[in-house]
Amino acid sequence: MPESITHMEYVKLCGIYIKEHMIPMGNGPFIFFDKPNSLVKPPSLIGGVHPDLYYKRSDLLIIGEAKSETDIDNPHSRKQYEYYFKECECFEGVSYMVFCTSWTSCVTLWNMVRRMKRESGYHAHIVVLCESGVYKKD
Repeated sequence: MPESITHMEYVKLCGIYIKEHMIPMGNGPFIFFDKPNSLVKPPSLIGGVHPDLYYKRSDLLIIGEAKSETDIDNPHSRKQYEYYFKECECFEGVSYMVFCTSWTSCVTLWNMVRRMKRESGYHAHIVVLCESGVYKKD
């Protein structure tokens, strides 16, 4: 199913933030984007689902996910969050999950993933972005 223009804009914002604030300079950043014009897509599947963005080197893993307002809290999205957290738990370096959504949905998304992290004992760092920049990060 084709993604909405809004969703693709959130993917773009995630990518910009990751490139500018998370990937160390001089490491030849190579982020996998799940976008129609992207030549290289994210790794095949993580628990049966594709992340929107994926960056990995020996000591750093970043999984990015864009969410529209209506796509934050449904069975598919909860499954994605769970699989991505588990992928991060299996990684031996520092791991991040970077989300982007609308300003009006940041609180909902932040609360949902923070609760999931706390209740399951996951260690991945979380960053939630919106159109105006970083909403919160831990």
